[in-house]
Amino acid sequence: MKRILIIGNYIFGRKYMEHSKRLGYEVILAATTAEEELSITEKSNIDYYIQIDYFREEYSLAKITEFYRKIPFDGVLAGHVFLPSLVNLVSKRLNLPFFGTEAIKNTTSKEKTREIMKEMEMFEANYFKFSSKDEIIKHKDNLDYPCIVKPLNGFGSINVERVNSLDDLLVSFKKHTSNLNYSILGPVFSEQILVEPYIEGKEFSVESIVEEGNVNSIMITEKIFNEKFENVENGHIMPAISLSNIEEKEIISYVNKIHKIFDINTGITHTEIKVNNDGIHLIELNPRVGGGFIAEMLSKVLNVDF
Repeated sequence: MKRILIIGNYIFGRKYMEHSKRLGYEVILAATTAEEELSITEKSNIDYYIQIDYFREEYSLAKITEFYRKIPFDGVLAGHVFLPSLVNLVSKRLNLPFFGTEAIKNTTSKEKTREIMKEMEMFEANYFKFSSKDEIIKHKDNLDYPCIVKPLNGFGSINVERVNSLDDLLVSFKKHTSNLNYSILGPVFSEQILVEPYIEGKEFSVESIVEEGNVNSIMITEKIFNEKFENVENGHIMPAISLSNIEEKEIISYVNKIHKIFDINTGITHTEIKVNNDGIHLIELNPRVGGGFIAEMLSKVLNVDF
């Protein structure tokens, strides 16, 4: 029987547990919670438990490695969007399928993503990293509006905002620095922000599975946004309906090229792009499945237990 290690009992992790059980896997959960504090549902979906510390990677790796020597497993999944780095470390050290160390660093850091795209001449706009109000004011004449403000290491559209003026930007920065905590985990977001021009156009996401560098992009999803809060997604259309066959092929070709540039080895990805008259533009490449029930939609659209 195959075994799977899931690190983190957050929403992705809980879904992976249920899914793995349906497929007949033995499930190992590694999380910070004391085992007796797990919910009845969580306990019913796991066979083994390892208590770790998400923010002490070498300590957690040692505990997982000790377990692996006694009870080996076949792969590792991240139960939350802030855990791919730990998952990659464990996978690589145990010679299991892994995403890629540099690929993880470069996709989880918004700044690194932009640096690489600049080097490849695939991102023409200027972007800025700010750590303080004074830095923003110092560079105020170099900023074009509207622009997008986002944490360097954010996820889930938290603290992401479109701003239309310097005053808006300063207010956004202040709000961000007062909202660095994530649930019980405390301050997980960087105080630094990335500021870049707002890209007009339709937004899409592409879900892909990568195996030893071979990219299989399985679905293009069209995003629907809230009219008032532009960073809030109201829903998804799957498969996208506003694209021609040629546009679909161009998007898939672009996404495959991006995966090669970031040297992704093995894993699931969620690529966010915008399409306008100037072409296709990368917003983010995430080392994880898409949120917003995209996996559940894939299952229904493809009739596959995804």
